[in-house]
Amino acid sequence: MKPHLEERGLLKKVKKKKIKISPLLKQALRQAKSSHKNQKRDDGSSYLLEYIYPVACDILNCGKNCNEKMLATALLHDVLEDDPKMDAKKFKNLFGIKIYNCVKILTKNKKDNSPGSSEKRKREINRNLIKKLEKKNRCTKLVKLADRTNNLASFSLPAVNKKKLERYLKETKEFIIPFAKRENEYSYKKLTETYDRLSRGEDFK
Repeated sequence: MKPHLEERGLLKKVKKKKIKISPLLKQALRQAKSSHKNQKRDDGSSYLLEYIYPVACDILNCGKNCNEKMLATALLHDVLEDDPKMDAKKFKNLFGIKIYNCVKILTKNKKDNSPGSSEKRKREINRNLIKKLEKKNRCTKLVKLADRTNNLASFSLPAVNKKKLERYLKETKEFIIPFAKRENEYSYKKLTETYDRLSRGEDFK
């Protein structure tokens, strides 16, 4: 099932978890809206409402230690990659070095992520990223797992890139699900459920 979440729905969940809506979190929300407001998914739906906010929501559900910095990282994790107006210096000035370091490792190289890059090459890049994440902090790991779960869920669309779907399913099974199992129970359960549904083709019937 394709995720969808409005900002007010996300904020309601944040308040329910008793997380303070701090100046940092407000700034992250503003930046996410600015960077992704005109961005669309493959089916033309809102990247913000059907990807960025759902990723942040998944972070809320990952356990008791969720905080404003983790949510800010989730909201900002694609800003360096997708917003040409944002650079490293500006990002660090706005959000600090710790959040920048989390976002930076999750940011794909534009050359490696270009349409001309093969599916095999992209798979190896993702495998190497998971290896790097083994040594990173909990926040970065959980954002990556939420990213993968919501990207998988986006394949429940009328127009599906079959080669991309095959790669996503293969690498999810081979090295991302095992990674999730080691890291977080909620992330593992949701990722596995999404993978199983897609591998059975349930979203395409």
